[in-house]
Amino acid sequence: MGLALASVWYSNQLASQLEAREQLLLRQGEQLQTFINDPTYFNPHIDKFEQLRQITQNQPQNVQDSLNIAIDWAVNEMPPSEPTDLALRLIDSLQTDIPVILTDSLSGMVEAVKNIQIDTKKPLAQQQSTLKAEIAAMDIGRKPIRYQIGESVKLLHYGSSPLTTQLRWFPFVQLAVLMLFLGLGWFVLRYLRRSEQSLTWVGMAKEAAHQLGTPTSSMMGWVELMKSGVLPKDEDDEIIVELENDIERLQRVSTRFSKIGSKPNLQPLYLAPVIEGVAAYIRKRVPQFNRKIELSTQIPPDILLPLDKELFEWVIENLLKNALDAMDKPDGFIRVNAIKLPNGKIQIRVQDSGKGIEKKNIAKVFSAGFTTKKRGWGLGLSLVKRIVEENHNGKIKVESSTIDQGTTFLIELIS
Repeated sequence: MGLALASVWYSNQLASQLEAREQLLLRQGEQLQTFINDPTYFNPHIDKFEQLRQITQNQPQNVQDSLNIAIDWAVNEMPPSEPTDLALRLIDSLQTDIPVILTDSLSGMVEAVKNIQIDTKKPLAQQQSTLKAEIAAMDIGRKPIRYQIGESVKLLHYGSSPLTTQLRWFPFVQLAVLMLFLGLGWFVLRYLRRSEQSLTWVGMAKEAAHQLGTPTSSMMGWVELMKSGVLPKDEDDEIIVELENDIERLQRVSTRFSKIGSKPNLQPLYLAPVIEGVAAYIRKRVPQFNRKIELSTQIPPDILLPLDKELFEWVIENLLKNALDAMDKPDGFIRVNAIKLPNGKIQIRVQDSGKGIEKKNIAKVFSAGFTTKKRGWGLGLSLVKRIVEENHNGKIKVESSTIDQGTTFLIELIS
């Protein structure tokens, strides 16, 4: 948009300058014609002839009459004594950068030139031949201006000024630049999309391995304990419950990944049980050794929303895990609260007291592949954004973040 506006402005500037130059040339042409019609323009000695007329009054009448006839002819009809000088005066009066050539209409000889480079070292005949070729090019589509100088007629041939040439070529230059930018933009966009897809696939693979790793490791541990025979037989029921929990976790992970890119199954659900269920799962996994991290929720029980339960649980889980990772102090808190606005929108805030996000990184946190963690792969918040915006028609953003004080994420949904 900025490039288009700049182009329009520049074109208008060139057009305005060209129009002003053309008007100036026309005004100067009028002035030249006025000068040509003024005898004093050709004969700078008229005042001397008038003085001579005064002197002849002392002569006999017949001599006086003869001298007056000669003086009248010299004043009114005598041709210019220096036609070449006159041509130069005509050309020099045109104070523009338009290339012009003044020729005699009968002989075709060039009498004056302006704004055209001529190699003066070449023979005069060769110079005249070169200038005649210039004249032929100038007269294509342009009628030379005629000037009556005494008994002779002069032709003023003119071409395009550099400004006119720029204006004529500018649209082509503009189109070429635009095509260059479009080509470059297409190349960059294609590269970014391929890079993002590559990062997404790598991240998805790592996320899947991570999600599947925890319940799988747990199940392997229980199996090994059962094989070792060290567990009392009366604990079989407890082991079965734990194995069922791990299997349920594996099913949940499988369901989450299968729904990415598919049409979501939105069902009316109360928000409070969904968020509190995820919070309970995260609380069991908060390391409390020499640390005190408080995870609290404040969700009105009457908020009902169309949600895909598995996917939205994944959103809250990722936000809570990110909040835990941001905790770099012994004590801290994570708070999840929701409110219903009068316009029907639901706002969910996830606030932590962690290390915060640098301003330069706030715009990047939802980009695939961006992470500040040493062992992260930058997919969690990218998935969160996709699930909220594409699957639930909502919005998510970093509402506020202060270094060493914490970050607040805001999710907006429509009930």
